[in-house]
Amino acid sequence: MKLEERAMQLWSVLVLAARSQQLISYSTLADITNLPNAMGNFLKPVAEYCDRNKLPQITSIVVNQKDGTPGKYYTGPNAPTDQFESHEFDWLAEIRERPVTPESFRTQEQAAHS
Repeated sequence: MKLEERAMQLWSVLVLAARSQQLISYSTLADITNLPNAMGNFLKPVAEYCDRNKLPQITSIVVNQKDGTPGKYYTGPNAPTDQFESHEFDWLAEIRERPVTPESFRTQEQAAHS
């Protein structure tokens, strides 16, 4: 699977978790998606998509199982605030208004090389 397709897969799981107002551990996300626990490369396009589209930083809800903190591809200044905003945001309305495709998750580096 291409990076954009994996990001799309993660997006779907994260939207479901956010709508359920849950945090999700890297290990649980790895089990669901069959990705390695070190999945930062796959979360980066999701974080960039949120930044580009001025959406809550949904990657903030992916946390380390031991300490409950987001990993290095979380780009926000305040994880609890971003987690709250991700849980409260109407992701289904966003998806209806702006459907996502794997191409939605092309990173800035990928776009520069196209």
